Amino acid sequence: MKLACPILAAELAEAVAGTLVNASGTEKIVSLSHDSRTLESGDWFLALRGDAFDGHDFIPKVVGKKPGGVILDPERFSANELPPNLPCLSVSDPNQALLVWGGLLRERFSGQVLAITGSNGKTTSKDLLGSLCRSLDSNTYATKGNLNNLYGVPLTLLAAPLKAPWWVLELGTNQFGEIPTLSRMVRPAGGILTNIGESHLEFLGSTEGVAREKSGLFSGMAPGSVVVTHAHTKHLGILKKIAAQHNVRLLTWCWETEPSNAGTETVALLARDSSGTDFRLCDTKFSCPLSNPLQVQNLIGPLLLLAEQGISVTKLRNAVSGLQITPSGRFHVREQADWTLIDDTYNANPSSFQAVAEVVATLYPDRRKIAVVGRMAELGRHSPELHRKVGALLAASGFEQLLTFGEDDSPFYTEGWRTASHLAKSTQHFTDFTELAEAFSQLRNPGDVVLVKGSRSAGMERFVQSVSETTETPF
Repeated sequence: MKLACPILAAELAEAVAGTLVNASGTEKIVSLSHDSRTLESGDWFLALRGDAFDGHDFIPKVVGKKPGGVILDPERFSANELPPNLPCLSVSDPNQALLVWGGLLRERFSGQVLAITGSNGKTTSKDLLGSLCRSLDSNTYATKGNLNNLYGVPLTLLAAPLKAPWWVLELGTNQFGEIPTLSRMVRPAGGILTNIGESHLEFLGSTEGVAREKSGLFSGMAPGSVVVTHAHTKHLGILKKIAAQHNVRLLTWCWETEPSNAGTETVALLARDSSGTDFRLCDTKFSCPLSNPLQVQNLIGPLLLLAEQGISVTKLRNAVSGLQITPSGRFHVREQADWTLIDDTYNANPSSFQAVAEVVATLYPDRRKIAVVGRMAELGRHSPELHRKVGALLAASGFEQLLTFGEDDSPFYTEGWRTASHLAKSTQHFTDFTELAEAFSQLRNPGDVVLVKGSRSAGMERFVQSVSETTETPF
């Protein structure tokens, strides 16, 4: 990864309270890698540690690739074992050093940081906000993919140009304390909280715990900053209370057809067809080329946030008209020869399942629908109950066939399905991927709509690749 702002080794050592070994301090760090597989000659290697890996284990391999230097914890790998001509920055915790380094870049950035968090829709909202900002100023920089955790966010800052008007950042979590840490590092000028749902319950305990962790977004924001969220976000009372403690204003919105309170911005859906959607926001008609209701829902927050940042409605309307968004694995419709494949394999939790099921039912009311699903991860003790809940939801949403895959909690989908479906033979469970694909090929009929969804660990994108007849087409 090329650094947007190269730094001298001595300057970085001072910032992260590290010690240089085999180095004069005048070495310039211009590129960085934390992955031994992709490291190129001249890159400095950062030995990060995670739950299932330790970068220090790969330093011997890295040395053979002629890195520019190594950043390591001497308690885990001695600098004395390095070649005497290889510069080394010794720190007590490389992970913490990365956060400090990211904070150093944030201090030098004079533009605005706009941050997005939530249980679902973060990456889509980030992509939409980034697209809007780039249409206003092409120098805008946004998180690549979903680099949204304690590694990904500071790495994003290291690659972000200081001359950009906006940094659009996605903040994610699966443990208490991560969102506050990230927010204090990036210090957002404004934010979006997409929703609160049953995500990472294994570590956050409950949706109330999710709300408290996501409210960490307010921690790094200046008094008077604005965060946009839907008026019916779960635990809105908790969010409002914590926002008030930080003197952050929570701007809520909802559709005109939904119940609303005073002060809530209402949005009217005017028309929707395969060419796009018309809606009224801030007393202005917007026409966007997005037909997917989930994408349109995720567009409202970015528009309101930019309006709060002083962007005129006229500029926003022009930006919306040219929107393009193609996030892989997130409700991508792949039209096949005589059936429709919906790839939503990027991730899954109960609230995202509910949102997607509602959209599929709305878009395809008269076609037979099949769900091919893998497990939802990180639900902890709630996992069996929530898998049953989603199984029942899919049956109640008009799906006529359910194929489940995996050896973990995915069989619980079937238990819930059978409580809500009158079709006794409409569900099958598989632990062998080949058998799943073969059964699907026999089951599928012309005109079917097939939803494929599961957490990343379920690997359901393999099923999409095996049955897809065409390349993906964004909805």
